[in-house]
Amino acid sequence: MTARSDDPVRASVFVVMTPKAVDREELDAWHAAEGAPKPLTVPGFVGAERWIVADGEPRTLTIFDASSEDAIARPAGPAPEGDGRPPRTRRIPDAAAQDVYEAVITGQWRKPGRQAAQGFLFIAVNVSPVLEDEFNRWYVEEHVPLLFALPDVLEARRYRSVRGNRKYIATYRLTTPEVQLSAEWKQAVDTPWARTIRPQIRDRLRLVCRSPRPEVA
Repeated sequence: MTARSDDPVRASVFVVMTPKAVDREELDAWHAAEGAPKPLTVPGFVGAERWIVADGEPRTLTIFDASSEDAIARPAGPAPEGDGRPPRTRRIPDAAAQDVYEAVITGQWRKPGRQAAQGFLFIAVNVSPVLEDEFNRWYVEEHVPLLFALPDVLEARRYRSVRGNRKYIATYRLTTPEVQLSAEWKQAVDTPWARTIRPQIRDRLRLVCRSPRPEVA
């Protein structure tokens, strides 16, 4: 995982990749050599990191952080076809299904210190327009504060997509992927207010992720 920058982050690009006509080992090698480093040459991008989706089919989640909203409007990747891209960079993305979200940060909560996260939770949803305003109030006034109060939740962010098939994104950095299975987490997400909001949520994508290089005890 590439180290995160301390530069202020205002927006992010999320890339969910599902290997198809490429094996995982080759995808990992391409990402380390070209997939992550190349986008960071685009002005405004300040950090990149990669997570392995721990549940469901084999997938990876790569996050490119940007210091401005304008940065994500520019291509976060290598030069177009025919402009000297390495053969592998031309081939690999076409051999893996990609789901891309470009999103601006609307809220961020971070605990002090530098404890490394070994788990990451990505949630993207659409919401019925009937309850959209209340959904946003619930998220900011109750949902994130309750989760962020848990000691093993290190950071939370909220985003609004400017590109992607889901409008709202939330991410949580966790000490381990298993944090979201704890009794405390389940209690925090099951409140009377949450139960009125949940039926209005649509197209939910929930990815529980682990670090590609877990810490060794």
